[in-house]
Amino acid sequence: MWITKYRYQVLGGDVGQRCRELIRETARAHEILIHAGSVNRDHIHLLLSIPPDLSVSRAVQYLKGRSSHKLLSEFKSSRKRYWGQLLWARGLLGLHERQRDG
Repeated sequence: MWITKYRYQVLGGDVGQRCRELIRETARAHEILIHAGSVNRDHIHLLLSIPPDLSVSRAVQYLKGRSSHKLLSEFKSSRKRYWGQLLWARGLLGLHERQRDG
């Protein structure tokens, strides 16, 4: 789970729909499997399977980085609120478990 910076509720309507598309595209590009997820007005929940050669932090970096960049460039009104080019708050809340052989 990760949240928008300052918990602003900006992920509704067209922005939320575009965010879903960007997350799906980015996940496919990096062979990340989305088992479940939801985009809420101020946060995102995802249940993912990440390839073993990709760290959790790198996977989240891909998802957050691309979505932040694209959303802020496509929705000009968001730039007033997020002038530092950062849509997402730092960090994330999550649990991860690596599958073990044997």
